[in-house]
Amino acid sequence: MKILCAAKQILGKRKKQEDTTQYLSLSNSGKDESLLLLADGMGGHVGGDKASQLIINQFIASYQSTHEGTVKSLKQSLNYANTALATAIEKQPELSGMGSTLLVAHINNNQLHWISVGDSPFWLYRNEKLIRLNQDHSMASIYAKMVKLGQMSEEEAANEPLRHNLRSVVTGEKILLIDAPKNPFQLLENDILLLASDGLETLTTPEISTLLQQHKSYDMELLANDLLVAVSAKNTPNQDNASVIAYKVASLLSNKTRAFLAKRAWFSRNLNLLIIIAFGLSAFLAFFLLQSNSPLNNSNTQRLQAANIEVKIEKSITQFNAQSLLKKENIELNPKE
Repeated sequence: MKILCAAKQILGKRKKQEDTTQYLSLSNSGKDESLLLLADGMGGHVGGDKASQLIINQFIASYQSTHEGTVKSLKQSLNYANTALATAIEKQPELSGMGSTLLVAHINNNQLHWISVGDSPFWLYRNEKLIRLNQDHSMASIYAKMVKLGQMSEEEAANEPLRHNLRSVVTGEKILLIDAPKNPFQLLENDILLLASDGLETLTTPEISTLLQQHKSYDMELLANDLLVAVSAKNTPNQDNASVIAYKVASLLSNKTRAFLAKRAWFSRNLNLLIIIAFGLSAFLAFFLLQSNSPLNNSNTQRLQAANIEVKIEKSITQFNAQSLLKKENIELNPKE
C-alpha cells in the first residue's frame, strides 16, 4: 500500500506550541502498519506542551510492547499514557491541571481503527465529501444536539461561552469518555484522512473541503501547508495552535496482487461453466472409447471368442464320452432294422 503522509503545525497567536504530532510506520509480520498521533495540550503556563509530549511518547512506548489486538492495544496504551501523566503530576505538583486531548489512528493495510479523547477532529474525505469520524467530547456537540431538538438557536449555540469546554480529556485521572470503535473502518483508494487540533477549525467545513478538492491528487505536504496558510490568512485574534496530519491512501494493492485477484474473480464467475464443459468432455470421451476399436474392446472380444471355443470343446468331450459308454455296454448307436 503506497501512502502519502505529512504533518504540519503553526503557532498561531500563542506564545508556545502545545500540540504534538507523530507519524509512526510499523512493521509486523510483513504487514503495513501505521500510527498517526495528535495531542492538543492544555494548561497554558502549567504545562500543556509537556502533557501532550508525554502522552504521545508513553502511548507509543506502550503500543510497541503490546500484542493484544488492535482495539485492546489502543485502550491499554491510552491507560498507560494516562497513568504516566498522573505519575509525572505526582512528582511535580506544580504541573497539576495540565492535560491533553489524544487522537490516534491505526492503519493496517486497508483497515482503520482509532481511539479518541477530547475534541480534536478526525475527518475522512471521500467522493468530495468531508465526514467527521470521531466523537466530539466538547460541549459544542451537546449544543448542536439542542439546536436540532429546537431547544436553542444556532446563533445561541455559536455564542455560548462554554462551547469549547471539554467533557473528557487525558489528565491523569479517570477518563470519562473514550471513542474507540470495535469494528474496523474500511479504507478505499484515494481516501484522505485528516487529524487536527481544534485550531484548524478556524476554517469552516466548506473551506476545508475546497482545499481538499484542489489537492486531492497532489502531495499531502502541500495540502497540510495550504490548510495552515488559510488558517493564518484569517488573522483571527487569539488564534490557537493549529496542527494537521494529512494521510492519503494512494493504492491499496500492488499490480501483482491486482492481477491475481482478477484471475481468481474470473474463475469464480465462470466456475459453473467450467464444470459443465469438463463434464461434457468426460461424457464424450467415454462414449468414444465404447464405440472405437480400443484395446479394451479387443480384450473383451478375445475373451468372448475363448469362451465359445471352450463351449465347443466341452460339447465334443461330452459326445465322445457318451459314445464310449454306449459301446462299453454293447449298445448299438445305430441299430439295423
